[in-house]
Amino acid sequence: MFRSMKRAASRSPVVSNQDTPGESSHGIALPPSGAAPRAEEHPTGPPASAASKKKGKRSSTLDCAKSAGRTYTGVFAIEEGVNLDALVALASLRAADTVPLVYREGEADEYRGNTLRRELYWLMRRLNSHSKMQTYWHDTCLGSLAGVQGRRLPGLSHTSGVPEALANKIEDLEGQVGSCTWDATKGLFTFPKWLRNVLRAPGGIDVDQSMSHCFAQLERHPDAVCLRYYVNNRAECEGFTGDRDLAKKLFRGLMNGGGANHVMSIMGKAGKTADQVPAFVWDFAKEQTVLMQKDADAHPQLAQVFRANGYHWPAAAVQSLLNERHERAVLNLMENVARQYGEVQSYEHDGLYCVAHEHLRETMMNEMRQIASVSTQAPASLDETLQYLQTKFPEHDWSVRDEGWEELEDARIEVRQRCLKGETNFPKLIADVVPHHVTSTGYQVRELMKAIPVTADRMTLMTYDNGCWRDLGAVAAATLEDVIRDVLKKCIGKRPDQG
Repeated sequence: MFRSMKRAASRSPVVSNQDTPGESSHGIALPPSGAAPRAEEHPTGPPASAASKKKGKRSSTLDCAKSAGRTYTGVFAIEEGVNLDALVALASLRAADTVPLVYREGEADEYRGNTLRRELYWLMRRLNSHSKMQTYWHDTCLGSLAGVQGRRLPGLSHTSGVPEALANKIEDLEGQVGSCTWDATKGLFTFPKWLRNVLRAPGGIDVDQSMSHCFAQLERHPDAVCLRYYVNNRAECEGFTGDRDLAKKLFRGLMNGGGANHVMSIMGKAGKTADQVPAFVWDFAKEQTVLMQKDADAHPQLAQVFRANGYHWPAAAVQSLLNERHERAVLNLMENVARQYGEVQSYEHDGLYCVAHEHLRETMMNEMRQIASVSTQAPASLDETLQYLQTKFPEHDWSVRDEGWEELEDARIEVRQRCLKGETNFPKLIADVVPHHVTSTGYQVRELMKAIPVTADRMTLMTYDNGCWRDLGAVAAATLEDVIRDVLKKCIGKRPDQG
């Protein structure tokens, strides 16, 4: 089934892009020339709620209950290899002690308050003698509610619904890492792509399905004209935004319940105004509305399940689940092939990371290509990653390394645990951490300040400023308090501008 479906797109004729007035070449009504349609003209979603209108966007229909009360299903653990040399090389950089790890660019809610070094050190504490760690995966909420295999997600925020044996292991890991359940269970896939690519175990290959949701829909709707045109002319369609990643988000979102607000959000990020949205994008959105309703009509029981569980737009949930179910079925076949030739060490939404002998890799890939259209990527080198960091954060010096950084992180973790327990009196531990704290200047406190004895029972605090040392005098105590406050914020995991 999957093999014939993969070939279907290449066999189909390419559709003409010549439009006639008032109608697209695909037979779908177009908005007036140069005008963006109103949301009701392209009903790819219900009216936005009052709350979501305040934010300028419709609330997601697919965010099922991600609350602490959710019970995980399909939980299992897998051993994931890590490139320890690359991890240590990155974590020892002084800049890594100040640069925050942002999981998604431009989305502040994806910042978890930790520096690159701290995140790397938590990973290192999880590794066994073979540089591998246990990572935990679970089924998405859509699949869990419907009782089918959909996507898998890495990391757990709690252990509700987790088998007792696994829950006990996770509890032990929390103590070993010195952090929460999430930090003790997440995998490399949770990290930004630039970071996970360099931390992958050497000798492996990342294999992903190409356009998995497109092929999933073509399997169900072979007569979908706009969808087939997109598959056959992907490069052209990516030109609508001028950015490949934005184009993927645009069309993938429309295939999973996105509407007019989604279109304008993505096009806005691409610097496009409403009258610059190509007519084909609105054609595609309208066709997806039709396909979505067909999916919901063909699977009324699924729609009822999602409606009963509080989904505001069950048809969108049905469409997404059917896409994910097909994607997972193909991935299972790919995994069966991979395990014949090597070791599967991690998953992605539509792919996997496999470590296999080099002389077997091409045979493995040939068999996978008989299952689906796939793309591959080898791990990134440390030099490539450092070049990226130097470009991304040019204000930092990526050549300075800190000795004893591991001992410093151990002390910070202890400070954090004591603070979270409500303890306030551990001056010696604080005194051990403060000298190594990296300030906003890029220098450690011990490189900028020093205490000088004045009398037998009195000290003065000196600071290095404009090439010479000067006495802080009356502001010494306040300056030191500010430094200690910044140290505690970093230990607990808060940004310098947060309380």
